[in-house]
Amino acid sequence: MTDHTEGLPLGQAAKYLGVHPKTLQRWEREGKLPCGRTVTGRRTFTRDELDRFMGCAVKTGAERTVAYLRSPNEQRSAELFRAQRRAIEQYILPAGIANVEYLEEVGSSLDSQRRMFNGLLRDVLRGDLREIIVGHQYLLLFFGYPLFESICRIKGTKLTSLCQEGLLPEKEMIRDFKTITAGFAARI
Repeated sequence: MTDHTEGLPLGQAAKYLGVHPKTLQRWEREGKLPCGRTVTGRRTFTRDELDRFMGCAVKTGAERTVAYLRSPNEQRSAELFRAQRRAIEQYILPAGIANVEYLEEVGSSLDSQRRMFNGLLRDVLRGDLREIIVGHQYLLLFFGYPLFESICRIKGTKLTSLCQEGLLPEKEMIRDFKTITAGFAARI
């Protein structure tokens, strides 16, 4: 723990990450996210620490190429990450793309609070990425992929979806469709 007299206070840091302040406090207590303390004992966070936590402070500038890998659950994550990595390597090696940074995240494509994805979005908005590569657009977003694609285009980030149907976790897709259908049916 270091002294961060110029860091972001808890509320601003939580807003920066798009989470509730209690979530940020929990992450700090669990040792997932370092924080400093003011002389009065209040938590402070630097933007660099928050960015690193979000998975977006490895390199700076538009030279970064990121491969985003997602698994719906921990049980099959190693297997799914391996399959996605193989598909992406089959794309990048012949294309001569080097120094690809792999981001692996476990979570639902319906979850808008995925921290790696939100860090990726933040990097796109800052203009820090040259390219994002995904095995299939559904692995990035269930809804909103065209919007994300437009944001990338406006910010100068190439978004490459390999459209590999074999990478899609079918059980998750069925569960997501059921969740969406139940949500709509409840409103009728």
